[in-house]
Amino acid sequence: ESFEMLRANARMASRCFGTKIGTLSEGAVADVVVTNYLPPTPL
Repeated sequence: ESFEMLRANARMASRCFGTKIGTLSEGAVADVVVTNYLPPTPL
């Protein structure tokens, strides 16, 4: 379900911005960055 939500968001953003989002291809822009965030203090 989460993956499908990301795909749907990428399709919608591609239509809104007129560019390729959500694919790993030449000319496509980055849409999601996943990192291992280590907060300095506990949340």
